[in-house]
Amino acid sequence: MVRRALIDACERLCGERPPSSVSVRDVAAEAQVTSGLVHHYFESKDQLLAMTASSIAMDIDAAARDALADGGDSTDMVRAVWRFLGDRPAFRSILLW
Repeated sequence: MVRRALIDACERLCGERPPSSVSVRDVAAEAQVTSGLVHHYFESKDQLLAMTASSIAMDIDAAARDALADGGDSTDMVRAVWRFLGDRPAFRSILLW
């Protein structure tokens, strides 16, 4: 639960500004926990960013699979992924960091 809240907080912040300007303290404040708790779950900011990107990637995979499962074709899958990326700007921000 706390780990998920930290990943969600990191994603929100990285969607608003570059990851280089997001600190562990910022993530802690966004998640309403202490910085020490962030370090309890993640060894470093880089690990938190990697886990955030991984979480988003799993959601992208799910969106693509859902598009195909609903009877769509590859075009529908690509559209679903593009829509997803439009709604989740943090992923691009983290990948470009």
